[in-house]
Amino acid sequence: MLKKYGLLGILSAISPISLAKVLLIIPEEIQSVSKLRYLTFTSFNINKQNATLQKIINDITPNYIHRIAILEGDAVVGILTQTKILEFLFQNNAFNEIGTLGSMSIGELRLGYRPVYKVSSQTKAIVAFQEMATYGVSCLAIVNNNGQLIGNLSASDIKEIGYNMNLYSNLFRTVEYLKQFQGGGKIQDPFVVTPTTTVTQILGFFVHTKVHRFFIIDKQGALLGIISPHDILKCFESIPFIPVS
Repeated sequence: MLKKYGLLGILSAISPISLAKVLLIIPEEIQSVSKLRYLTFTSFNINKQNATLQKIINDITPNYIHRIAILEGDAVVGILTQTKILEFLFQNNAFNEIGTLGSMSIGELRLGYRPVYKVSSQTKAIVAFQEMATYGVSCLAIVNNNGQLIGNLSASDIKEIGYNMNLYSNLFRTVEYLKQFQGGGKIQDPFVVTPTTTVTQILGFFVHTKVHRFFIIDKQGALLGIISPHDILKCFESIPFIPVS
């Protein structure tokens, strides 16, 4: 079962990798406890001395955890994110250890294939953010009057109202205006991939672009899904995520 999907090598390749080794590439992630005082940590805290990368991936992926606290003794010394784990895997050519899975396309794996919530570019920004909260998602696909994908509205875009609320009126303007305000007069093109994009390729895209999501579109530009770092980390779990027929 493991062998069929080329996952057998991951157990020996990743299991011995300690968190300390992962942290070597992310010194900026090591922060003082005072900077983390506003964060609430769950049981997904990890000990810097005895955690392995395989255990971290196995723990955070099925629980949709995006970041975890790093402990040294009882003290929180930093935060480890999904993005930084992907960066480590990419830099160390980890896909060489999982055989055919790395060369399979996201279309073959149906990776990231899910309904995508959309919002018209003419919708008021405040309504769009309300919909985001209602759907429980962190982004919406922005579409034009013809239903074509033209951009991405992220939860982080709410910063465009200003940190001291001096641009509060932006909430009552259209999504198009908000994104143009952010992009210097134009809506920035969304990051997209196609069903033929391979798992290895998408890993590289995440690392090089530093974005948190890619929309999946077909040849006609129709939305098929949205792929995130979480989807890629599923490929590195000890137990295959792909059903065996």
